[in-house]
Amino acid sequence: MPKGDVKVLVFLLALLLALGVGLFLADRVVTMPAAAPTDSVTVTENVEHDPVAPQPHRLRMFDPNTADSATFVSLGLPQWMARSILRYRAQGGVFSTPEDFARVRGLSYKQYKELLPYIVIGDDYKPAYMMVKPQQRQHEFAHQRDTVYPKKLQTGERISLNEADTTQLMRVPGIGHWYANKIVKYRERLGGYVSLDQLLDIPDFPQEAMEYLAIPDGGVRKINLNKAEFGAIAKHPYLGYEVAKAIMNYRRLKGRIQSVSELKVIAHMTDEELARVADYVQL
Repeated sequence: MPKGDVKVLVFLLALLLALGVGLFLADRVVTMPAAAPTDSVTVTENVEHDPVAPQPHRLRMFDPNTADSATFVSLGLPQWMARSILRYRAQGGVFSTPEDFARVRGLSYKQYKELLPYIVIGDDYKPAYMMVKPQQRQHEFAHQRDTVYPKKLQTGERISLNEADTTQLMRVPGIGHWYANKIVKYRERLGGYVSLDQLLDIPDFPQEAMEYLAIPDGGVRKINLNKAEFGAIAKHPYLGYEVAKAIMNYRRLKGRIQSVSELKVIAHMTDEELARVADYVQL
């Protein structure tokens, strides 16, 4: 190899070696932190601000139906709760009494108890009955009581079971709105009651109520077995679908039914079932 080339090669190797040493030393350098000032006598901690921390508030009279968001916040309620109240009002919600404010979502009992003495409901938002004079309100309440809770019958008084409406039936001790409706509906299905014992078909019927009821003669609606349509026979509680089908088949194949007793054969009815239905059918 020529001497010139050897010199160049040596120079390059020396250069590479120098670069490698420089990089190695650079990685070993450590930057020392700056020393704290020696004249500092207090240390202030960095406390993060709590966005939900209670803010100073001032209690004063307010109407929850008209107060704005700023008013609710000034009373100590968080911003999200104030928005919730405004949304409730925008959807038609109304606070009719101060106690209604307890329904606000997220409101604690402590907050409610603190705000309750300051809640004022405007006349436009109060229930209508509160705006009526006491004497008039008492009269209206008495009328409503007599309508919803009629005066009960006294011992010895009776009403007609087949003629009374639900309001009259509710005068019977032990009978309220539910039983009165059941009595009338079952009466319609039967065509009228022929015995007080039929009331016992109604689940848990109060037997003590029977002494206030009476069944005058007549008034029972009867089904003509030779003329009635299938539906009229089938819906009667003492006949039903299967009996109606048997009667219709008999009429179609053999003609008229001559006697009620024929139902024993036509519809496979027992003597007890036949006796029960006899008051409600005719030929």
